[in-house]
Amino acid sequence: MSTAELTRETFPATSADAIHRSILIVDDEEDLTWSISKTLARHDKDFEVTCAHDGDEAMEILARQPVDVVVSDIRMPGRDGLQLLHEINARFPRTKVIIMTAYGSHETRKQIAAKGATFYLEKPFEIRSLRKLIYEALNLAPPSRSSFTEFDRPSASASERLDDGFFLKDKLDAYCGNLNAVMLMA
Repeated sequence: MSTAELTRETFPATSADAIHRSILIVDDEEDLTWSISKTLARHDKDFEVTCAHDGDEAMEILARQPVDVVVSDIRMPGRDGLQLLHEINARFPRTKVIIMTAYGSHETRKQIAAKGATFYLEKPFEIRSLRKLIYEALNLAPPSRSSFTEFDRPSASASERLDDGFFLKDKLDAYCGNLNAVMLMA
């Protein structure tokens, strides 16, 4: 069994009569891939979300199954996001690619645009922003506005709601003592 099969997390879409779209999340930060995949699976029932934790694993998955949209970090061990973007465009030209990075710059944006990324997103970001980009990449009308605003709160994005009804801001305040020193990645 390959590394990709051992570490792959798939959250299948549940609606039997809907058109299913395949989304591949690629990032070496497993907490981030897990968080994104769980949120997409919960709110976007027509998406089948798969996770990979490096570029090599992502290419193994792409070789085995069709993927509509890849959301990839740039900095990863082994094959980085820019190399992955180049290979996806060469081998799977119909697959859309959204690049995310915590190390954004004007030069990075130019490189990403030159290599053919569909969209670019800087970390930290709000999950609803990523969801909107995925819908745009798929040329789909987004679901109702309420599904994108479920996480909206009047305070900072660090107060995004968790499944258990507690707020992440409260948990971070309790754990760290100073939320201003914490950067929320997703």
